[in-house]
Amino acid sequence: MEACRRVLGDKDFIELPSKYDIHEYRIMERFCLSLDDARMSERLLDAISGRGAFRRFKTLVHDKGIQDDWYRYRNDAMKEIAADFLEEHEIPYSDDAPRGGAPTTEPG
Repeated sequence: MEACRRVLGDKDFIELPSKYDIHEYRIMERFCLSLDDARMSERLLDAISGRGAFRRFKTLVHDKGIQDDWYRYRNDAMKEIAADFLEEHEIPYSDDAPRGGAPTTEPG
C-alpha cells in the first residue's frame, strides 16, 4: 500500500491511457474505411455493428486472409497512440522498430 500511495502522490508517475482512451473499435472502423475493396470494407463495417463486434470482425479478417493487414494497421495505430501520449507528456522515446510490426533483422 505504501508504494501505491507514493506513486499516486508523486508527479513523476503518469497514469497510462486506459482501454477507453485507446478506442480499439475506432481503430477497427478506420481499418475498414482504409480498404480499397469497397465490398470488403462494407462487410467489415457490418461485422463491427452490435454485440460480438470484435469476434465477428476478427473471424471475418481471418476468413478473408487479411489478418496480416489488420495486425499491421492495428500495430501502427497503437504506436501512434503511444507516441502521442509520450509527446504530450514530454517523455523522450526512440522508434527503432519498422512500421507495421516488430523489429526485424536483415538476412546475412
